[in-house]
Amino acid sequence: MRNILLGERVALNCLSRASGIATVARRLRQLADVEGWHGEVAGTRKTTPGFRLVEKYSLLVGGMSTHRYDLSSMVMLKDNHIWSAGSITQVLSSTFARLSRLPGLDYLGGGKAE
Repeated sequence: MRNILLGERVALNCLSRASGIATVARRLRQLADVEGWHGEVAGTRKTTPGFRLVEKYSLLVGGMSTHRYDLSSMVMLKDNHIWSAGSITQVLSSTFARLSRLPGLDYLGGGKAE
């Protein structure tokens, strides 16, 4: 009986966390709708180790986008990348050159890279 109760507590904690994330996501989505925002509302923060799938699914249930699954799902260019490359044009050129070397990658609708 003790093991059943321990398992129940873990399950309830997981469901409670997922429910809380979905609730906050829904509230943010509704706030964006009320303000007339037509863009995407996405969760871009790090996830709890071991709970990525649960937390990403909770965002979807709440009406938000997951932005990306992990660091390999998308390229993110930040101000320090632009600064170190010298310009946005240079950092984009460098990024596209590197992406074009990856087999089977489709970027910016430019078709499959060879």
